[in-house]
Amino acid sequence: MKIKPTIVVIPILLLFNIACSVGDRSIELTDTGEDNNISCPINIDKHDYDVDGSKRMDITDMSDYSDAGTYTGSDVVIGCDGSIYCQSNRLSGVEEVSVGGEHTCSLQYGGKVKCWGKNVDGQLGDGSNKNKNSPVDVVGLSSGVVAVSAGNSHTCALLENGGVKCWGDNSAGQLGNGNNDNKNTPVLVICLESGIKAISAGGSHTCALLENGGVKCWGDNSAGQLGNGNNVNVNIPLDVAGLASGVKAISAGGSHTCALLENGGVKCWGDNSAGQLGNGNNVDVETPAEVKGLQIEAISISTGLGKNTGHTCAILVDKRITCWGDDKYGQLGNGTEVLSYSPIDVTNLESEAIKISSGGSHTCTLLDTGGVKCWGDNQYGQLGNGNNENTNIPVYVTGLISGVKTISAGGYHTCALLENGGVKCWGRNTSGQLGNGNLENRNVPVDVIGLSSGVKAISAGDYHTCALLENGGVKCWGKNMSAQVGNGTYEDKNTPVDITGLSSGVNSISAGNLYTCVLLDKGKAECWRNWGAELSIDIEIDAVSAISVGGFHSCVILNNGGARCWGSNNYGQLGYGSGIYESYTPVDVEGLDKGVKEISAGYYHTCALLDKGEIKCWGLNNYGQLGNELDTKSFNPIDVEGLTAGVIEISAGGEGLYSHTCALLNTGGVKCWGSNYYGQLGNDINGISTLPVYVVCQ
Repeated sequence: MKIKPTIVVIPILLLFNIACSVGDRSIELTDTGEDNNISCPINIDKHDYDVDGSKRMDITDMSDYSDAGTYTGSDVVIGCDGSIYCQSNRLSGVEEVSVGGEHTCSLQYGGKVKCWGKNVDGQLGDGSNKNKNSPVDVVGLSSGVVAVSAGNSHTCALLENGGVKCWGDNSAGQLGNGNNDNKNTPVLVICLESGIKAISAGGSHTCALLENGGVKCWGDNSAGQLGNGNNVNVNIPLDVAGLASGVKAISAGGSHTCALLENGGVKCWGDNSAGQLGNGNNVDVETPAEVKGLQIEAISISTGLGKNTGHTCAILVDKRITCWGDDKYGQLGNGTEVLSYSPIDVTNLESEAIKISSGGSHTCTLLDTGGVKCWGDNQYGQLGNGNNENTNIPVYVTGLISGVKTISAGGYHTCALLENGGVKCWGRNTSGQLGNGNLENRNVPVDVIGLSSGVKAISAGDYHTCALLENGGVKCWGKNMSAQVGNGTYEDKNTPVDITGLSSGVNSISAGNLYTCVLLDKGKAECWRNWGAELSIDIEIDAVSAISVGGFHSCVILNNGGARCWGSNNYGQLGYGSGIYESYTPVDVEGLDKGVKEISAGYYHTCALLDKGEIKCWGLNNYGQLGNELDTKSFNPIDVEGLTAGVIEISAGGEGLYSHTCALLNTGGVKCWGSNYYGQLGNDINGISTLPVYVVCQ
């Protein structure tokens, strides 16, 4: 193969097969030997090329190029402007995208979840409350997820075992975990450990479709959107009246909910101020009511996310779309701005609709051609058609007339999953919800920037987060007032930075309140902490097997099964006995010189799981968090009553009214004890418990 032109003609967005170096514009190509389809000319500088991955050709003369080849692959993209892009800079491997109020989440192939955008309520699930303008991993959901749904300020995931986890805003109980505390990492929804077929996160409520065709909802119920006959908020799942079976799909909107029945009919309930229930009036309904004219036609439904306005759309069996409800911005797509209490057909579709998604006050559809059309509110460019003017009929999204796999419309922005696995978003970007690395609104689609590859583990502290890389290095970001980010400065960091002196050799990480600890390959524990004072602790070569960071203390398990702790001991949380206020070097935990399987350092107390399944705790006990039926602190380990066997996992909680401990049993049950001010014990009462109690279902 001879290459000698000054101008090389290759297709737009031509994909090459191997990694690139953008800085020097060098690329390596794999030749398929097929004739090239000329699309646009690109000036290519002198490069070396691997042909078929076998031999390297030194290109010294670009004047007589011949035998043009078509080059394909997945790592490098060349555009008609001559720019070279690494494929790793695009979010790829995406199976599903869900857009919330001001954040977006994607489900990756393999069951991993990533989110980006607004995060003030923890809706990104990365353990922090800081907005992110590029995708971050959701803690604990690196695999095993089959669906994700983003609400206004919370997110839920359906697990492959049929269970549900949620995170983010919980002010109305929309996380379904029995309390109203916001969570920036996923928590299990009570009583939904299995048997769930689909989930839908609405404005401030959530609904689940059961495998038996029934529906359960929880969270905000101010307009009756839970469908249980009243308007009282609940923080645990409750049955929707009259829908114990026969439901095919569900969709939770801003303040109303709809269900698609197996017979093709649709029922809706909740807020009806704009006629979004489609039952012919504008009166709120607290139990499911039939949508007029849709008893046997609909195959898909979508409810808008607007809190004070609302609309609903449905795809019919003949692939038309009909919408009803508020139409202030033209979101019904019928050429008017007049609200409708009953369904009206959408005009100007031109092709059959196969997917629909309704945002705050706009709607988008995926056509059978792979193109996307949107209509309605466009003040932030959420229609993606290159301007910011509202439109009451569907218009094509710029550049997306084909090649789209699915879509998701959020409050004021929209995202599309492409058939090649990439993701594009457009619209409002004040919290970075477009994931393109800045905060500028965009009225045409932009690529979501991918994450750097090679992350092995992540740990979130109170105000900062750290990631362990596959090469053994560590990166941290976030609050840095006490140098907890570990880069030698006190400046907050909104992007990951390398940890000084830790480019390799790290086995695990743990981020605490104002400091961070790592376990090195050779059993050395190193910490960096508040006031900038570095604390490096070497506990024998190959001695440490696990580490846990608490509020102001840390503990490790040795390879021989013993336990050691260091740091503050004002409440006995080191387990060393009385007489010391703090220790800057590890001390042995009394009576635990062997047999420790797991250790969990809380804010002011610590618990250990022993190899026979029993639990011992020590430290502060003002809310009964030690589980020994008393409320006095203990400077050495004591047995947790009733848990002398059968425990497989433990977790010690926070400070004050958050102080509690939980244990996972080998039967699959969960027992908790300590403070219950926020209902965190899950036993249907609010009083503290100094003994372990079962988490109950209703």
